[in-house]
Amino acid sequence: MPAIHYRLQQVDTSPSNSELDARIEELRRQIEDDTHKVIADVENKYSVKNPGSTFSDVQFPLTQVLHRSCTALDDLEKSIVDLEAEVGTLNIGPRTKLDALRSFTAHLQELYDVEEIYKRVNEYDIAHDYAHGMKVLCEAIPKLAGIAGSKDGKVQKVAETMVDDFCFKKVYFVHNLKESFRKFISCSGADSGKTISLTIHSVKKEKMNEILEALSLADSLDSEMDNISNLILEGFCSRIVESQDPSEAVKIQKNPEEITFNVSKNISKEASEPLEIVKAITVFLKTFGEAIQGYKTDSQSFALLLGIRLRQKLADLVIKKCLTPAVPYEKEKIQVFEEVKKASDDLHSLMINLGFFSSDSVSFSAFSENFDQIFINRRCARICEKARDLALETCSEEIEVGTTTDNTVDDDLKEFVEDFENKTGLKNGKLDIESSSQLPKILQFRKCKIAKNVKLFGDLLTKTLDEASSAESSVASGKLLTTGSNIVRIFLMASSKSHDQVIKAVPLFGALFYNGCHYISHILILSSLNLKAKLPKELVNHANFISLITELRQVAADTLEGHLLHMRRDISTLIGPDDIFANLMNANALSDCRKVVESCLRQVKQVSDVWKGVFSDAVYVRAVGAIISHTLGVLVEVVLTKEDITEADSTHMAEELSRLLKEFEKIMTVNKEPTIGAICEKEYHRTKEVLFCLKESLMNIADRWCNGKGPLAHWMKPDEVKKLIRAIFQNTDIRAKVMTSGNSKLAEFRSLFKGTGIKAYVLPSTDAHQSEYLADRDFRVRFLSGFGGSNAFTVITEEKALLWTDGRYFIQAVNEFEPGWELMKQGVPESVEPSDWLTVNLESGDLVGFDPTLFGISQGITFVKSLKEANLVPTPLKENLVDKIWRNRPEAKIEKITTLSKEESGKCSKKKIEELREKFLKKKCDSYLLTSLDDIVWLLNIRGFDIPYNPLVFSVLFITLEEVHFFVDKRKLGKSEVEFLKDVCIHEYEEAESFIRNFEEERKSKKEHKVYIADSTNYFLGTIVPEEKRIIGVSHVQAMKAMFTLVLRGHIDNAAAHFPDGINGSRLDILARKLLWDEGYDFGHGVGHGVGHFLNVHEGPIGIGYRSVRPDGGLHAGQVITIEPGYYETNRFGIRIENCYEIVASGPLPSEATNFLTFESLTWVPIQRELINKSFLDQKHIDWINEYHRKCLEKVGPYLKKRGWNEEYNFLEDWCKKI
Repeated sequence: MPAIHYRLQQVDTSPSNSELDARIEELRRQIEDDTHKVIADVENKYSVKNPGSTFSDVQFPLTQVLHRSCTALDDLEKSIVDLEAEVGTLNIGPRTKLDALRSFTAHLQELYDVEEIYKRVNEYDIAHDYAHGMKVLCEAIPKLAGIAGSKDGKVQKVAETMVDDFCFKKVYFVHNLKESFRKFISCSGADSGKTISLTIHSVKKEKMNEILEALSLADSLDSEMDNISNLILEGFCSRIVESQDPSEAVKIQKNPEEITFNVSKNISKEASEPLEIVKAITVFLKTFGEAIQGYKTDSQSFALLLGIRLRQKLADLVIKKCLTPAVPYEKEKIQVFEEVKKASDDLHSLMINLGFFSSDSVSFSAFSENFDQIFINRRCARICEKARDLALETCSEEIEVGTTTDNTVDDDLKEFVEDFENKTGLKNGKLDIESSSQLPKILQFRKCKIAKNVKLFGDLLTKTLDEASSAESSVASGKLLTTGSNIVRIFLMASSKSHDQVIKAVPLFGALFYNGCHYISHILILSSLNLKAKLPKELVNHANFISLITELRQVAADTLEGHLLHMRRDISTLIGPDDIFANLMNANALSDCRKVVESCLRQVKQVSDVWKGVFSDAVYVRAVGAIISHTLGVLVEVVLTKEDITEADSTHMAEELSRLLKEFEKIMTVNKEPTIGAICEKEYHRTKEVLFCLKESLMNIADRWCNGKGPLAHWMKPDEVKKLIRAIFQNTDIRAKVMTSGNSKLAEFRSLFKGTGIKAYVLPSTDAHQSEYLADRDFRVRFLSGFGGSNAFTVITEEKALLWTDGRYFIQAVNEFEPGWELMKQGVPESVEPSDWLTVNLESGDLVGFDPTLFGISQGITFVKSLKEANLVPTPLKENLVDKIWRNRPEAKIEKITTLSKEESGKCSKKKIEELREKFLKKKCDSYLLTSLDDIVWLLNIRGFDIPYNPLVFSVLFITLEEVHFFVDKRKLGKSEVEFLKDVCIHEYEEAESFIRNFEEERKSKKEHKVYIADSTNYFLGTIVPEEKRIIGVSHVQAMKAMFTLVLRGHIDNAAAHFPDGINGSRLDILARKLLWDEGYDFGHGVGHGVGHFLNVHEGPIGIGYRSVRPDGGLHAGQVITIEPGYYETNRFGIRIENCYEIVASGPLPSEATNFLTFESLTWVPIQRELINKSFLDQKHIDWINEYHRKCLEKVGPYLKKRGWNEEYNFLEDWCKKI
């Protein structure tokens, strides 16, 4: 290239800033002039208006301009550098202008480069090599972007013109490239909705790969790949899914030049098998993938480019259309799902091998991670669906269920409980609830009939809960348990909504539904046993179906009760309000009466015929028995309301009632066993007694009454008998005698006085062991008076029968009393003690009988002493008089005792007895007599069952220094119990008296011999020991009560004190301690301390205590102080009675002094009345306690009531009663 230079103005070798500016400006004009000429040529070349100039040469003039510009710019750069070195700082103008010129020249260089590229593009275009042409064309794009950034407007304009031309070229090339691509893969029919064809032609891989890369560079490959992937998924895979025969859906034709895939639209009405779908898709994609192997761009294979687009949609399709439908509803069909899953995994592996998917792509088998959840959700949904269908089904077909008709209780139930796992099979992991051999009768379902749909429902419920117990995950178990509960609720809801009317109206459906509810609850009960044995610990509480069982049974009970109520109403309507037994001498009246009775009988027979064989025998007799009881009750009431019964009426009534009763007896006979007497006991026997009265003479009725002890008295009240006799018989002397008989028990009891000479008999409500709660055979007060409360003391004389009890039982006693009894209220101001009443109402020298076994020794001694002081004669009677007239007295219970291990009791019996011996040795005693049952069973580590709800056994214990003698009914001891008590000498219960007498006889000469007797020991056995030989110990509870009362008295004495202003608190300490000091006791802390105002709980200097005295501890009005005396016994008990008090001015005093202070309570909490021994208190202490409790209720009660805390208020009210 010739060396042509720009001619610039000559200047000194050291030009100034202004000179440089001038030279640069001159150069700029020259470059721009030359450039604009060249640009005009370029613009002309690329102008659409001059298409013939496309191949004109503009590179040479561009080269000339670039060379001149660069040479001149280099010279100027050297001048600027020299000047900067000389002057140090150069004006910014020349440097900036020079840099702008260089930037302009750079754009010219880019323009030259683009022109060079364009030349090559044209060459490829001429050769129809569009792939290489596209690659070269893409090189020009960034360079054109640089030119477009020039600040020269003409340069920018020519750049825009060139961009347009290059874009045209690119579109032209892309079009030709796509045409070449479609000669590789072509399709037809995609928009027709009919047959779709996809053909892969055999094309040279090298050439096609260049085309693919060129399309990729042109950003045009994606659209083609999207079209193909959509065609594969929507055109082929979707049609395979919808096809009637997936394996035949895609037809494949192969030849050396091409492979063609054809798929027709053949939609199946029913979904095809998922396995067939996966296999068909696999065959299609395998063939397709093999056909495109080796085709790729520079960076990715053609298969992977497709796979990127196919991966997610194909996975969704396989999961949604194949794997999910293959998830079974039944666990038994899981093999089918496993086959589909394997086929899906094979498809995924194939896609990796063919290059569609990368090796790290998520497989379809990841779906199996959610399989359990999906399976259990589908399973639960299907279970609920089946349950709903069964519950909504109205089915009258009956199926017999149940394993036994025996209603007796198992003899070996205890053995069953002890060997529960083996008996039920739980040890082997299975509970067979249908087996009658392994379950005790109490857990077997009674034989009855249920509707077929309910049986199927029960089978479904059983299977569901069984699956819950064997599920592989806690989540599955939990969902199945919830489903089990839900389907039971579905059963209840569906029944109430769909079958409510028929269940309530039709006895058969009502019976079937009743049985069905109990059948389902039975399944829940037994299944819960199985579940609790198998479920994970965290789910065991979820196997509690108590609420469902309760609801099922309640619904069943309500259903049956609805039918019974309906039947009762029908019977009552049939009998009507009129007297059907009136004027039976009249033929019409008698006929009407018989019709009514026959209608009642027919009504009962109809329902009994329906229910017999449907209900279990037990339910049948109770349900029908309820109707029969009602019928008999209404008819008996008609008889008892009659004012006058003629002989004819009596005869006909007896005939009709007898006939009805005979038929009812037949109806209530089940398996040849009569049940009416047990089921309809009251009304059946009342009817028989009415029949007896209607048929028999007045004398025979009197004999049957037997002074209130006969069967007539047992089933009918005195007033009822009197009225019936008055209606049947004329006003005769015999009738009068029968009707005036009063309380026969009291009369007979008093008749026993004659043989003893006693004028009064005292009977406390307790037993020979001073128990608070009694066995039925020891409830003598209840038998004699009718009163069943736990606290009672009675006195019976020839004229009076008095019963003392406390405020808990005032109303109950009056309601329960038999005729002739009077209530004596305890704990009220007018109360009179029994001994005081006897003193006032008996004559000097009168004998007062009592059972000495019913008094504790301390109580007995006090009672005997009080009688003797009143010149009355206490007369202990060995045989209780009540027992002589109590003909049906309950038998004593004979049940084996149970023993407690050391782990259960905390200490072995031997150790306890050794410790006890140490204690009574300290009292200088060589033996110990004990009759308190709780103490005995505690010492021996045994428990019994003689008193309901109290684990006690009737016994006596006598302990010497060498031996332990246990007196008990030996029938209550088995071999294991005797072995447990091997260190104890066991005697019969009745031998206690003779043993103690012999023991005392043997030791009467020993002066040092003493017997320690607990104060609760019964008076009879305790007094066998001579007075000089016995030491009566205060019981633990009595000792605690005594100390509590002493501490309480000290508290009251301190709280009620009046004292001068300013006195030191230590001076008041003696008031709280004196009573304790008098007995030799004390406590180790002060009586009280100051309390801060919103500050510390202990605040000086004030206090009450003699151990720590502060000179500045004077007491003044307005101070707050505690009073808290106490008493403590190590390992036994501790007492502290504490209140906060404000020091206030005293009220008026006799001296009229005004400088005295006292205490006013700030805290109001009731004092434990049960721990107060009232005999230790003076009247002033009693008055203080009652006033304190009155204020407690007055101040705290409204607070509780305002918040609706009624239970708490009732508690407070009870605790605040007067003592």
